Amino acid sequence: MLYFLIFFFKFLLCFCSMMVVFSKNPIHSILFLILVFCNGCGLLIFLNMDFLAMLFLVVYVGAIAVLFLFIIMMLNLKIIKFRQSFLNYYYFGFLIFSFFFFEVIWFLNFF
Repeated sequence: MLYFLIFFFKFLLCFCSMMVVFSKNPIHSILFLILVFCNGCGLLIFLNMDFLAMLFLVVYVGAIAVLFLFIIMMLNLKIIKFRQSFLNYYYFGFLIFSFFFFEVIWFLNFF
């Protein structure tokens, strides 16, 4: 049961972190960021690092993420429309992703 909960929190952590990047609305992105921090705290609690989990919760969620949320709400940012030139960066992003992926694979095979 504990392993299921750990994998569930890991899945939620990965999903929410991807939604931080891919969300078009900046307020939704900050709310997903708060969920990322809370899922990280849940994982740290399962790993018996209670003090570090509460430190993350107080510092990151209580201070930084809420500050980002209030700043974005005060600035009243509108949803940014993606331009066609945004598609040109996919190739560069794929190149960087493949470089880091092969570097991680090489690092794991090295040890």
